[in-house]
Amino acid sequence: MTLLERIVSNPANVYVANTREDALAAAISGSGTAAIEITRDPTWPTLEQFTNDNSQFLKYNPGPQNPTYVWDHTTSSAQRREFAAATNAYTFQQSTNVTISMAAFADNAMQAQIDLVDASAGTIISSKPLGVLLQGGSMDPVTGVTVEKPQFPYNWQNIRFYSVSTGTIPAGKYQIVFSFSAVNYDQYPGRANPAALSFQADVSAILTGDSIYNPDQNTFYRTINEAVADAAPNETIELLSGTYQQPSELVIDKPLTLRGRSAEQTVVTFDPAVPIGLRLQADDVTVEDMQFIVATESSGDNWALEIPLKAVPAEAPEEYFSNITIQRAVIQGGRRNAEIAAENLTLRDTQFVHRGDLDSVNIRVARGTTAIERNVFNGGELSRAAITVGDSEQYLTTGRLRVDGNLARSHAEFTRFDLSRFRDIEELAVINNTVEYVPQEVPTSSAVTLMPPLESLGFEQLPAIQFEQNTIDNPNPGENLAVYLDYLQGGIAVPAEGQIKVYDNVFNIPRPWGVEGDTVSEIAPVGFSPEAPQGISLAVFDLKGNIVPPEIPPVQ
Repeated sequence: MTLLERIVSNPANVYVANTREDALAAAISGSGTAAIEITRDPTWPTLEQFTNDNSQFLKYNPGPQNPTYVWDHTTSSAQRREFAAATNAYTFQQSTNVTISMAAFADNAMQAQIDLVDASAGTIISSKPLGVLLQGGSMDPVTGVTVEKPQFPYNWQNIRFYSVSTGTIPAGKYQIVFSFSAVNYDQYPGRANPAALSFQADVSAILTGDSIYNPDQNTFYRTINEAVADAAPNETIELLSGTYQQPSELVIDKPLTLRGRSAEQTVVTFDPAVPIGLRLQADDVTVEDMQFIVATESSGDNWALEIPLKAVPAEAPEEYFSNITIQRAVIQGGRRNAEIAAENLTLRDTQFVHRGDLDSVNIRVARGTTAIERNVFNGGELSRAAITVGDSEQYLTTGRLRVDGNLARSHAEFTRFDLSRFRDIEELAVINNTVEYVPQEVPTSSAVTLMPPLESLGFEQLPAIQFEQNTIDNPNPGENLAVYLDYLQGGIAVPAEGQIKVYDNVFNIPRPWGVEGDTVSEIAPVGFSPEAPQGISLAVFDLKGNIVPPEIPPVQ
């Protein structure tokens, strides 16, 4: 059962007229005289949602609030008015069954009716049990009112409730319309005579296969590919709770938001024959609250997420897809979890589950602002780095790069930056991360590896490199450094004195630090490889406030 819409009385959605027919026509067309909000009389009961209401409706009409009291623009004794409100129109690709639950209050009495509308034609097509006129008190305006205290509620002051189902209806476009006749009794002598209507209704549907929803079009789809193909730019596609078997690569080629209920509730599993799962080939794409799973292969291009180049220099000046956000997701499987080239990229609150033999997230090239925040990287026995940046011989990484608040488990190293491919960097920060190595016999690598620029002036194009407030837990023998300048692949550039800021970190790393030939600090696990150029010294590291336990025995 899918919760389609909650509708609450409000001037934004309730129309008032002198006849039921006119009120219904106004609600169905969305054009007519709107009711006005009435101040609550102290004697009226209220309809309120629970304070911890966790209902997940596709629509909340007019918004996440309680019903208000509505009436005509004037109020008088012995007055009768007709009101109506309609849901959004929903398109179902397959047959469905819609269930409606309603609660309502009127001062003084009311009749209510729920109807099914063919939204393509704008006509009512109700059949019983729909279309039944429900009675809520005497509709005679001269009905006596009992007001003798302490007899509360007064004889007219009741909240009415009702539930009904449409039964199975064929594929089509439908909406539900609610209509009310409300009467204000003749005035009781010596007492003010206010009038009001207040109601709330929940509309649900049993969806048999139509579990992919475009809220901008109010349309349900059978497959993700159909929904993407039919969506207009900048619309949203919502995947309801469930597991979706995806037989082919999923390509997002227009600005869209692709949203699930949560990474635990919405799971997209790709066929084992599909080597690359989700491919984002557009600007302004957001993917959130869902999980993607691909099989892990032993060779070839194989990853769950790919953001390719928009254009390569052979075709045009190199271009990058921009403004990509992945958040509150799970990315699982592949030799790599993700292969990315992007501008203004955000990876946030996402879990990467890696069991392949390469790095988890490989950012070939990054432009603009790259934010990798509050993610969890769960590695396996063969996992290399959790994050690599600059793994491209052709393209240069520029802008701002921030790795902040992540947790990495069971990787050989946390981050690896190829600084030879960095230019015009405004920020390079690794801050407030936790890196946990599992005990193992195979030697692990340093937490952060910096591959230096090839040119002698390369570090002058880089800002201060910040490595601050991180916790590194590595019980294994081996290199076991926190920050390592690795000149093995070449490079003659030397950082300026104090350019690598290593502040306020906790290093639970057993000694000895580094391997034979490395130059390593005595007070912190930082250093550089034996291939480093002449003139370099440990003064390139600015070490402040780091906590290093006096002695930690390595795992034997």
